[in-house]
Amino acid sequence: MKQLLFSLVVFSILIIAGCQENSITDPNPASVDINKTSDSPVSGTIQLQGSLDNPNQVFNSFFVIDGEINYQITKVDLDPIPPNTQEIISVRLSTYAELNSICTVCMPPEDEILAGVISAETIDVINITEDSRYTITKAFTVQKNDNDMVFICSLLVTPEGITLDAMRLELIDHDYTAGVE
Repeated sequence: MKQLLFSLVVFSILIIAGCQENSITDPNPASVDINKTSDSPVSGTIQLQGSLDNPNQVFNSFFVIDGEINYQITKVDLDPIPPNTQEIISVRLSTYAELNSICTVCMPPEDEILAGVISAETIDVINITEDSRYTITKAFTVQKNDNDMVFICSLLVTPEGITLDAMRLELIDHDYTAGVE
């Protein structure tokens, strides 16, 4: 009888231990070697051209942007073994653009036409999901400008390329400057 009771206790413990969910940890994308690629990188250029509203709300004043974002997308296999294949994409952006000030009711002095420069390089790592379509919003400080402005652009990212969704200028909120590159 004691052996039967002991057997039932051992059997119950084995069933409970066997029914628990496995806690497999996924690799941390931040610690992955992004140079171990599964495909050749996808590169391209996005033109930054157009007019942007002046965030200082100066009457009849706006900015013209002229530049580009060069990008490189690299797909990295974290776990290529089915059925739980895991991939990430590394997105490298190299941005350079100039802002020129335009006023429709006044003519600014020649040395004030260049209103700022945007120059930055960033790397983002994104986990690939089933829809494989992501939006990245980047904020870049406008350099050589006394107005504390940031250039914000939204980019649509797929493993095949990047397109510009929206761009705007905003004044820097000195209480919150995280995310400004």
